[in-house]
Amino acid sequence: MPDRYRMIFFALCCFAALNSCSSGTSDSERGVPEPPNSAPVEDPLILREKYNHYWLATEAERLPATRVTEVGKVYPVDEAPLDTAFFVFREALRQTLRDRDAFGLMSVVAKDIRYDYGSTDGTAGFVRRWGLDNPVEIAGSPIWDLLSEILAQGGIFTEGGSNFVAPYTFACFPGNGDPATQGIVTGTGVRAREKANVSSAAVYKLSHDIVDIIAFTPDSTTLSGETYPWAHIRHAGQEGYIFGKYIKSPLGYRAFFSKTPTGSWELSLLLSGD
Repeated sequence: MPDRYRMIFFALCCFAALNSCSSGTSDSERGVPEPPNSAPVEDPLILREKYNHYWLATEAERLPATRVTEVGKVYPVDEAPLDTAFFVFREALRQTLRDRDAFGLMSVVAKDIRYDYGSTDGTAGFVRRWGLDNPVEIAGSPIWDLLSEILAQGGIFTEGGSNFVAPYTFACFPGNGDPATQGIVTGTGVRAREKANVSSAAVYKLSHDIVDIIAFTPDSTTLSGETYPWAHIRHAGQEGYIFGKYIKSPLGYRAFFSKTPTGSWELSLLLSGD
């Protein structure tokens, strides 16, 4: 077992234990340092330099920053660049996830984070839920890829800019839709085919449409190195099959980020809607 993960394991256990204390004594009274996400926001000039760096680095993958609303469709949107501090925070977090840096991740997790329905044990439960309490499991924890995927799918600000909700497929799904039976086509000009294979004739094309999901095929297909089942869908009375890469359910995992009183940001919720 690498020494690095032994050290991370020990430190995370201490971190979770401190944050889960339920006594009425405050952190300052116990002599416990304030967590990093309570620190004051950075100097505006330094923040702007980081913003410009991340803006250029993410140019190829950026989603539109302006939300477009149209009945029957959910267009991709990422409002993160509209808030300098949050954009820098999120891009730094994405690097933390790529590095599989457990210290860095836990430094931005809210003490009372909700990680499951009914969860009340905050960071201590979060550490256990994602295998961060086991030095053997830290590097292989699913949290790194899961949260990375969520953050790559944009999102929107809510509550007057004090919260950020991701991904956009959850945050922008209309309230009159049925997330249990519907999905969102995540591409432009996506072919719906007569049968679940690429050689089958295209029935019609869809672009960011909300569709009814009838079922997913039991078998998966690999196209360009990516393996997904096919989705049997219905749209405007017509049925067809879409390669699973291009359809997302509004359910699944979503993340909420909240602005702290100091103006910094923290991960306050990571839940599945299943």
